[in-house]
Amino acid sequence: MVTKLAFIGNYSSIAFLYLLVLVLLIVLYLVSRKLIQRGRFTKKTNSNIEIIERFYISADKTLLIIRVGDEYLLLSYDKNGMNFLKTLEHFIPDQKAENKEKFQDLLNGVVKKDKSDEIQ
Repeated sequence: MVTKLAFIGNYSSIAFLYLLVLVLLIVLYLVSRKLIQRGRFTKKTNSNIEIIERFYISADKTLLIIRVGDEYLLLSYDKNGMNFLKTLEHFIPDQKAENKEKFQDLLNGVVKKDKSDEIQ
């Protein structure tokens, strides 16, 4: 009688482990599917659009410099969506950090221009 109960306990622990592995596989499948839908882990073949730089203002607010063709755009992104701020006419990206125009300088220029426009 004792040996029959030991087998029942052993089968229930094996069934629990199978159920746990099944749930884990389903969760991994759903997470990977969601990431692929967001565009992660997919090969980017379009060379006409490129994110040049990101600047995180807060946890949910970001400024972006994006190259579209030959133009560079300054965009903002937050939980409500993406907004176009301005086209950067004199922005020339460079591989060398010392020759690259700093994003903070560009941001300060935009903020100063916006403040001067509000005063007038």
